[in-house]
Amino acid sequence: MAITSEKMTKDLRLMNDAVSRTADLLDGATKQQFRERSARYLETLVNRIDLQRAQEGGAQELSRAEAIRAKEEREAAEARRLADRAIDAKRRQEGRGGVDPESQRDTLADRAIVAGAQQAAAREAREAAAAREAANILADHPARPLPQALVESNALAKLRAEQEKVLHDIEGEGAEAQTNKGQRMA
Repeated sequence: MAITSEKMTKDLRLMNDAVSRTADLLDGATKQQFRERSARYLETLVNRIDLQRAQEGGAQELSRAEAIRAKEEREAAEARRLADRAIDAKRRQEGRGGVDPESQRDTLADRAIVAGAQQAAAREAREAAAAREAANILADHPARPLPQALVESNALAKLRAEQEKVLHDIEGEGAEAQTNKGQRMA
């Protein structure tokens, strides 16, 4: 019996919670490496869940723009979650902080981490919004090139380049057909 996307999602939540608890026990570079590796693995699982949902819904293939949109939205949510965690950690540190120079350096470092996390969250949110807009444009007008202003991420840039190539190929085939038609009439 096949596993449903609902069961896969529940399992993913459990794994995500376990990863979070484990990461909280680690320090420094080990913690960062663990987060990066586990994030890649969890992202793979999320993609599998998305594919399972698509198959369950009768869809044979996700459109590239929709896949990019889903990925960007997940990244934005993860970035927001990390920013929130950084803010919480900073608040805890400031609540315990003393006046000694090391505590002050730690507080400054925490503020820099929080600022970086907030910037990453904002960037990911912009990329997710651009991906949503690109998916809408492609769904409504597949032959309309994506506006350059929407190309916020490498994935959208690749999608736009592929779209331009396909449109160019189609235009070339149309021109060739017109030339052949004109030669037959002569």
